[in-house]
Parts: sequence; C-alpha cells; structure tokens
Amino acid sequence: MSFLDKILGKKKTPFEELGPLPPLPEMGAPPPPSPGLPAPPAVEAWERAELRPEEPGWPPPPGAPPAFTPEAPPRPAPPPKPAIEDIEEVAGALVDEKWEAFTKKLGEVEDWRKDASAEITGVKEQVRKLEKRLGNMETAIFGKIEEYSKGIEGVSAEIKALQRVFQNIMPAFTQNVKDLRQIVEKGKKK
Repeated sequence: MSFLDKILGKKKTPFEELGPLPPLPEMGAPPPPSPGLPAPPAVEAWERAELRPEEPGWPPPPGAPPAFTPEAPPRPAPPPKPAIEDIEEVAGALVDEKWEAFTKKLGEVEDWRKDASAEITGVKEQVRKLEKRLGNMETAIFGKIEEYSKGIEGVSAEIKALQRVFQNIMPAFTQNVKDLRQIVEKGKKK
C-alpha cells in the first residue's frame, strides 16, 4: 500500500492482502501444493515416481493420465519483409504514375497557353486592322470636310458675286419695270 493510500484511508483489496504471487512453475512440472490443502493425485504420482519432467523420453507413471503438453495455437507468420528491390520498384511505379499525370496536366496547360497566345495574336491583328481602317476613315472624313469647306467657300463667293450683280442690275431693272408699267397704262387708256 502506498503512502498516499494510507493518508487517504484506502483499504487493501483481497488480492493485496494475499501478497505477491509465487513464480509460475516451468512447463511440464506439477504445480506446487498449496499450504493446508491436500495435493492432487497427479502431484502425488509425480512425487512417487520421482520423474524429472525436464528430461525427455521418460514415460508418465503407470495409471497417470497422459501428460498434457499445451500447444499454442499456430501464430500467423509475420508478413514477409519486402525486399529493397520491391520497395524501389513500387516507389518507381508511383513516381512514374505521378510524373505521367503531371506531364499530362503540363501538356494541357501548354496547349491552353498556345491557344490563348494564338487568340491574343488574332485579337491584336484585328485591333491593328481596325486602327488602320479608322485612320483611313478619319483621313477620308477630313478630306470630305475640306472639300465641303472649299465648296462652301466657292458658293459663298458666287453668292457674293450674284449680290454685286443684283446690286448693279436692280436699280436699272426697277426702272425698266416702272417704265413698262407706264407704257402699259398708256396703252390701256388709248
């Protein structure tokens, strides 16, 4: 009983009161007799025959039951330890498998990169063409605006010329119209 158990007031269990167990007998030898109990008949027969069970080949005493030799159940054989070559082969197969999967994925990524690069190049070319067309269109629009501007300037000059002509012709024309009216009125009166 430990010091802590004494302080806590724990009592001994029945097994603790008996004390330590005696050592187990060797296989084949009869168990030692318990104090105060009669010995079993097998123990008495062994003692009378004074056989030494550790020596092989001695038959059991007459009238004694055959000796019990316990047979342990067969233990399964431990799995064989793999050889280094087997481990290397398995490791190599795993590495090959993983490497193949990696290269396949890498190939897919490379294909995707090539496709994306081709598409980007196509888009860039379309943008260049569009810029060129817009540049040409801008040049054409500016050319037309300049042409219209020159045309308007020409029309403006012609209108000014007509205005001058009318300024010069109008007084004479007005006078001719008055003169005609007077002639017509004289012709009506007659």
